[in-house]
Amino acid sequence: MPVLLGDGIRLYDALGGRPVRLARDTAEPFRTVDLRYRRAPASSGLTITGRQATLGETFGNRLTRRLSAAGHHVFRAVPMTTKEIHRVITELNHLAVVVSDLDETLDFYGRLFGARKVWGASIGEPAKGVDIAYVQLAQGLVEFIASRPAGGMSPGLDHLGFHTDDLEGDYTRLTAAGYPSVLAPKASASGVGHQALVRDADGVLIELLQRDFQKRDATLPHPHILAIDHITHRSPDHDRSLLLYRDELGMSVSTHPPLTRLSIAPDAVELIPLTGEESAGLMSIVLLVDDLDAMLAFVVEQGVSPHGPSPASGGRGRIASIEDPDGIVIEFVDRSRALV
Repeated sequence: MPVLLGDGIRLYDALGGRPVRLARDTAEPFRTVDLRYRRAPASSGLTITGRQATLGETFGNRLTRRLSAAGHHVFRAVPMTTKEIHRVITELNHLAVVVSDLDETLDFYGRLFGARKVWGASIGEPAKGVDIAYVQLAQGLVEFIASRPAGGMSPGLDHLGFHTDDLEGDYTRLTAAGYPSVLAPKASASGVGHQALVRDADGVLIELLQRDFQKRDATLPHPHILAIDHITHRSPDHDRSLLLYRDELGMSVSTHPPLTRLSIAPDAVELIPLTGEESAGLMSIVLLVDDLDAMLAFVVEQGVSPHGPSPASGGRGRIASIEDPDGIVIEFVDRSRALV
């Protein structure tokens, strides 16, 4: 069964089952533990690769450790105690969107959603390169990317960005698991931190980021928007996508057929099945609102025509949508956010 190490770290001696949550054993003093992990073969043991592991041989006689010949810390797969364990994948940091006109996009998202630009950069030569702008929308971040000159990139949802504490380690782990490399670890072209890119089987780009620069603040206010509820990923192979988000990226899972929600709180991705002639990959931004009718009246006041409302998938609330200047779908849902 999975063993849950603190907030969001999962270790498996076999896939499936329910997570074992940790309890702190204050009777055994110990120092901060800084670990990364890898899945071990199904067995009675569990292998953890230690980076700065400083812990005693026992934790209140509930967790035993030995050092393997390969230098790994091997623990029994039982509920364990911990003071502080740092995750490797620490955050679903942002959704990146390629746009045709950055200024028009910033105006649209600012007027309709209260989005605020928190950082930007120009990359490349003045005549040829890209302009990027990070905006905070509710609690989440969206990165807008525009080519210079215009028209050099096709608009659309481009990638998901994840923060990591170990860029080299996670890049190596993902490529070894079969996810093709798009960009090997390097200094970010923006000059802030380091990055790498891999691609999943649906063509979704996964960006790994390692940097200290924090761009998001407390949830921004809006008359009706409560949060970015999730990013929708349409997949022809649910189990294959689940392996990426749950097992490789360490996201928490809750299932509400026909949807599967994966999260690193407060941000989430929802997997939905591919049907008909639809394309696989990232599909839409979904915003949680307190009153769908009031939100639709608000967007109409801004000169935008909505689609819907209609019942949301599984009958959980209602949903409606609009399109941004590049035709990117933004959906509004008024269901309870009990799926986080």
